[in-house]
Amino acid sequence: MSDIVSLSAITFVVLSAFTIGFQIALGLGAPWGKFTLGGKYPDVLPVKARLIPVLSTVILALFAAIVLTRAGFMRPDLLEPSRIAIWLPVTYMALGLGLNSISKSKPERRLWVPVLLVMLACTLVVALVTA
Repeated sequence: MSDIVSLSAITFVVLSAFTIGFQIALGLGAPWGKFTLGGKYPDVLPVKARLIPVLSTVILALFAAIVLTRAGFMRPDLLEPSRIAIWLPVTYMALGLGLNSISKSKPERRLWVPVLLVMLACTLVVALVTA
């Protein structure tokens, strides 16, 4: 793969790891509610709301695997199916960017809009350059 694809995939995985760490901390009760869910719960998320970060963790790990596969870092046997699957993280990042851009929580917007913008750009590079 090209250097730009490799750099994009690695950048996506690093940002995914950061985000997964954040989500795990939320799920375990970190008082960072102002950075998620529109700031509806500014401190610790209620127990039921903690299921959302748990689900996000699983989704992000799956997306990191798709990006790494499409970029040629793992699972060469899934390279062809990843041609279509790569559009799942692209779409998810675009939706996340849109939703976080209109969040009522200023801290959430300040944190996640730049992160999601970079993650979206990375997934688009991997998708388009490897098409």
